[in-house]
Amino acid sequence: MGNGPKIVVVVLVLLVGAFVAGVLLHQRGDDTATPGSGGASDQLTTVYERWFGDAADVDRKDLRADCFAPDTGDTADNPDNADRLVVQGACTLWVEPSQTRLRLVRLHTVDAGDGLTVSSRAPESDFVIEDEIGDGEDVTVAVDGEATGIGLVCGFARTCVLTLTGEA
Repeated sequence: MGNGPKIVVVVLVLLVGAFVAGVLLHQRGDDTATPGSGGASDQLTTVYERWFGDAADVDRKDLRADCFAPDTGDTADNPDNADRLVVQGACTLWVEPSQTRLRLVRLHTVDAGDGLTVSSRAPESDFVIEDEIGDGEDVTVAVDGEATGIGLVCGFARTCVLTLTGEA
């Protein structure tokens, strides 16, 4: 067997291993993805940090979405409005490409009603990870250096509000 087939076999084994790990973590985690809860998203982020090194938070300037609230300036009634996402039905939060291998987008739900579904491609793979979060919860989404879309879906005819946060 030449080097080509060996490389293909190794890559396939790694992809299958990543898929199985994601499925097992999803099944045994409580998937609320709250900090320190040991949910599937937190566990998978920890695994990626071990593989790719420490992760950096994504800069606000590298994020764009149609659902960002208009920036009306910081006031006592409306702090950091530029970091608020108002999702009516569904919205995609786009992360610009970067030279950094692993980056984190940290979100906090202010009002998620019956639940907000967050989905994104796992770093350096085509496997999609999905989490449902409720009011007042945090979720950390790991992304790689490629341009990535993070899907945010609020229940039918509902409006959900999230904020970007550097803590999770």
